[in-house]
Amino acid sequence: SYYCHRAFSDAPNPLISISDFGALGLPLSAPEAQRLISKSKQAPFGMAERTVVDTSVRDTWEIDASKITLENPAWNLWMEKTVIPRVCEALGVSISASAPRAELYKLLLYETGSHFLPHQDTEKTPGMFATIVVTLPSRFSGGQVVLSHAGKDEVIDIADTSYNTTHVMSWYTDIMHSVKPVQSGYRLALSYNLLHGKNFFRPIVNLPEEKFQKLRTLLENWSKVHNAGYEIEEKLCFSMDHEYSQRNLQAGGLKGDDARLVVIVAPIAEELDIGLYIANIELCKTGGAEETSGEGR
Repeated sequence: SYYCHRAFSDAPNPLISISDFGALGLPLSAPEAQRLISKSKQAPFGMAERTVVDTSVRDTWEIDASKITLENPAWNLWMEKTVIPRVCEALGVSISASAPRAELYKLLLYETGSHFLPHQDTEKTPGMFATIVVTLPSRFSGGQVVLSHAGKDEVIDIADTSYNTTHVMSWYTDIMHSVKPVQSGYRLALSYNLLHGKNFFRPIVNLPEEKFQKLRTLLENWSKVHNAGYEIEEKLCFSMDHEYSQRNLQAGGLKGDDARLVVIVAPIAEELDIGLYIANIELCKTGGAEETSGEGR
């Protein structure tokens, strides 16, 4: 899948300590939330090449990871042994091949009215391929997370169990998503960057032998006909499910089914001496608008 959501009623308390603030009590109370806001700043967002603050787009309070200490050793162990494996299993990422790790990025606080309009996450560091958001116990309503991919929307609504349950959400960085306005209370979350620990990610592919051979035969026949001089397409193109920055436009940065596609096709292409490339395609159109009859639309 392109996203993951799991609830953990038995998650440990991270015992958050913040510079110039002290220990943060959980579940989060209203007085504690207001005290936290006094030590926070408005969260910015990326707009083209700029980073801006605009509360009509993103109305969220944040504290940088550099000011946060997680005092409970059980928390990091839980993230490493439970959260990351569950997330990677859902996203189709091989733990053994990728050796993924999670880096704490921000502490985020949404108060009543806080929201974040549809956006994509920035790949903040080389190797980052997904975001993990751990929502900590705090009573609130609203604040649904809406994920959009391939023409479909998924809504994650955790308000009913927000007070006594820790929720883990994760999605690939290119997934469009938003946070609906919080209707009441406070939504508190730790945001992590999920990175490949190894330079080249190779997923485990369980493709039946007969399907592998069928694909090989198809590519072999196409290659033979092309080499014989017949007028056929010189290139075969497979469209991918995800969007990629130039930095991650390599086999090591591919996601989900895209990575599996390359793993399947690459050995066949090498055997048949077919060039295999990964590219962004940009279509530009120029010219005047066509004149239409009617109301001049």
